[in-house]
Amino acid sequence: MPDTRLMSYRVNLTRCLMSELSSLSFQVLIFLNPGTTPSPCAPGTCFPTPISSSGLVCSLADSPNPIHLVEDLSGFLRRTNNQSLCFGVLKLQEEGIPVITTIHHPITSDLEIALSSAGSWKLRWLIRRWHSFLRMQKQVVPRLKHIVTVSKTSRADIASAFSIDPQKIDIVHNGIDTSVFKPLPDITRKPYRIMVTASADAPLKGLDYLLKAMALLIPEQPALELLVLGKLKEDGETRKLIEKLKIGKHLKFVSGIETEELVRLYAQATLVVVPSIYEGFGLPAGEAMACGVPVISTDGGALPEVVGNCGLIVPTRDETAIARAIDDLLGDPAKREQLGRKARARIVSLFSWQVAAKDMVDLYSRVLGREVDRQEEQDVPANG
Repeated sequence: MPDTRLMSYRVNLTRCLMSELSSLSFQVLIFLNPGTTPSPCAPGTCFPTPISSSGLVCSLADSPNPIHLVEDLSGFLRRTNNQSLCFGVLKLQEEGIPVITTIHHPITSDLEIALSSAGSWKLRWLIRRWHSFLRMQKQVVPRLKHIVTVSKTSRADIASAFSIDPQKIDIVHNGIDTSVFKPLPDITRKPYRIMVTASADAPLKGLDYLLKAMALLIPEQPALELLVLGKLKEDGETRKLIEKLKIGKHLKFVSGIETEELVRLYAQATLVVVPSIYEGFGLPAGEAMACGVPVISTDGGALPEVVGNCGLIVPTRDETAIARAIDDLLGDPAKREQLGRKARARIVSLFSWQVAAKDMVDLYSRVLGREVDRQEEQDVPANG
């Protein structure tokens, strides 16, 4: 089943980044799959007629615009690969088109965590089969000229996974729409509500450890409630754990909500926990912080880069540490208020879309400069 939260982020990413680029006088071309209806975007953003794979390179090469942000290139870049890290990208490079490829984080991290959590050989086989596209990625990524990722942690992990020099990977942080994700002072917080964004039965997100932390706290804090933004599988391992811990009446799962409702739920939460084992960036942490909610986060992946000193950081896979941090914040309203204010200020100053768009435009300019320098070197006749 598609991850609607991820798809929503992709739509917002495209819309917000396009808006910022358009405001900086860039004309943006977005190529969509045939039959896809573009969502409203900023003036100056162009949705050409959907094209077939065979017409893709010609259409890009013939365009007078020097910069192209490409979303779903008619299947050309996504065939047999859910990250667009396939041979089609190399074809664009071969045609002389400057291509910047974003790798959020290496899927090798997901694979390792999924395998370590698999309880049977059959499940491990299915996991390896699903990740079979990694063989192609490992051939493609080392040959890419321009790679950008969203954090220092992701840069190091990508370099290790694909055996490339980390200095060849640029960093532009994810953006968060701070005009949407913001405090709602008119909404009263529920004093014992904890909120988490985590796909049930996805080991990467570490929900099991938060559930175990809740089980440790509930005997002393019987009013505690956990709101999970995610869908609970009826026959999944998470449901079995909830039944084993006997904490079901303290949990509520919600999914398929609009962004406005998500912001309202953040405003009602007393604190947010991000129990992930690994994050290439950590959008749930950033969005909660933008809403002025105090955050407890693990040190998984890039989360400390996002949270900084504006939240509480605990080790991954440690329910006792999570429980201790929750108990600390529940008993200290002044600390919660202070962390919420600092969190909002950090996201606005470092991770807003204005900052992300400026950094991305700077990267485009540097890449175009490199391409011009490379072309000039090729055009210089050999001595002799």
